[in-house]
Amino acid sequence: MVSRHRLVVPLTAVVALLLFALAWLRHLHFGSHAYDLGAYENSFYHLGADGTPYNAVERVHQWGNHFEVGLVWLYLPYRLAPSPAWLLALQAVAVATCALPVEAIARRALGDATSALMVTAAVWLTPQLVLAHFYDFHALTVCALPIATMAYGIERDRPWWVFLSALGCMSLREPMALAVAACGVAWVMRHGRRRAPLAATLTIGGMALFLLQVLVIIPHYAGGRSFRYASQYGRLGGSAAAAVQFLLTQPWRFMALPFEGGRLLYLLKLAAGAAPFAGLALLSRRTAWPLVIAAPLLLVQLLNDRWEVWNIHFHYGSVLVPLLAIAAALALGQQQSRRPQWVHRGPRLWLLATASFAIGAVGPELFGATGPLTFTPHPARWQAIARVAGHASVCTQQDLLPHLADRPIVHSWPRCDDDDQFIVLDNTGMSINPAVRSDISAAIARLRADPTMRVRFDRDGAFVAERR
Repeated sequence: MVSRHRLVVPLTAVVALLLFALAWLRHLHFGSHAYDLGAYENSFYHLGADGTPYNAVERVHQWGNHFEVGLVWLYLPYRLAPSPAWLLALQAVAVATCALPVEAIARRALGDATSALMVTAAVWLTPQLVLAHFYDFHALTVCALPIATMAYGIERDRPWWVFLSALGCMSLREPMALAVAACGVAWVMRHGRRRAPLAATLTIGGMALFLLQVLVIIPHYAGGRSFRYASQYGRLGGSAAAAVQFLLTQPWRFMALPFEGGRLLYLLKLAAGAAPFAGLALLSRRTAWPLVIAAPLLLVQLLNDRWEVWNIHFHYGSVLVPLLAIAAALALGQQQSRRPQWVHRGPRLWLLATASFAIGAVGPELFGATGPLTFTPHPARWQAIARVAGHASVCTQQDLLPHLADRPIVHSWPRCDDDDQFIVLDNTGMSINPAVRSDISAAIARLRADPTMRVRFDRDGAFVAERR
C-alpha cells in the first residue's frame, strides 16, 4: 500500500486548530448562533455540577431531546472549568480528523499519495462540513468522525473497527442507529455473504436500538411525552403508522417527497465537488456501499418538513460528507483501470470544484457583516455580563445566552420566569433581526420603569436589571 503523504498529519492539526480558533473567536465576539450552543453549554454545566444533563434553556432533561450518552465524558472537563471551548474544540477535532479515514481509503483506491491528499483537502473544504462547524456545536457534526471510521472498517473488513465505530455513532444521536443498520447491508455488498452473520447483527441491533431510543428512552427522559421530532414529518402523517399507511396507499407520491422544494438542489450542494464521482459510484456495488449507509440519514433529512434540515448552512448533512467522499474516491479508483489519467485528473477536478463552491458558500460566513472575521468588540456587553452574579437565575436573549449559560437557571428571553433574578438584554448586535431589536428596546424601556426591578447596568445598548 502507498505510504501516506507527509503533509496529511500536520495539515490535519492545522485544520483542527484553525477551525477551533475561528469558532472560538467568533463566540468571544458574540457571533455564535446562540440558542443551541447555550442549551448544550447549560446541559454540560449541569452534568459537571450535579451529574445530570438538565437543559434549563429548554427546560427539559437533555436526553429528552436526544439520547447523547456518548458525550457523558465531558463531565470531566466541565468539572474543571465549564466553558463552550470544550465543545468547540471537540467538534473541530472531529471535523478535521474525519478526513483521515477518507484519505486512507482514497490512497488505497488510487494508489497515489498526492491524489489522496487532494481528496483530503476537498473534504476539509466541503461547504456543508465547514458551515456545520460554524453553526456552533452539535453532536451530529461530531458523528462525522465515527461514521468515517466505520466506513473504513468496512472497506478494510475489520470487524472491531466497524463495531466500535458503530457504538460511537449510536451513542451520539438516535438517527445514527439507522445508519448502523444500513451498514450491515453495505458490509455484505462489499465483502459478500461470508460477513452475513456479523452484518445481520449490525442491522438488527441498529434497528432495535433506534426503536428503543425514540419509543422508550427519549420519551422517558422527556417526562412521558412522545418523541418530539416526529411532528416535523407532517407530510407523512406525523406518526409511524400514518407514514406506513401513506407508503402503502400512495407509493409514487411517497417516492416523490424527497425531491420536492429545494431538496434536489440540496443534494448537489451537499456533495459539492464530489457529486459527479459519487454518481459514478452507483455503477458498482463495490463502490456504492457508502451510499447505502448514507441513504437512511439522507431520507430522514429530505422527508422532514423544516427547510433548515435540508440546507447546507445547518449541521444536519455534515455526517454525510465522509460517506459521499469515500464513494467518490472508490469510484475514481475503479475508473483509473480504464482511464489511467483519472488518477491525477479526477482528484484535481474534485478539489477545484469544491474550492470554487466553498468560496461562494462559505465566503459570506467568513467575511460577512456578522461573520467570525469581523471581530467587532463589545465592551459594554462584557461589562453587563460581569454585573450578573455567578449563581443567579438569568433570563437573556439568544445571542447573549451562551455567555451566561454556565449557571443553574438560564432562560431564553422573552420566556422569562417571575423569579428570574437578572434580565440581561442588548439591542446593538448586528445579527439581531430588526423586529426583535424593536422588541428588545421596548422591553428595556419597560424594565427601566418597573419598580420591582433595579437597573444594574445601562450603557451603549447593553442593559442589566436585577429583581428587587
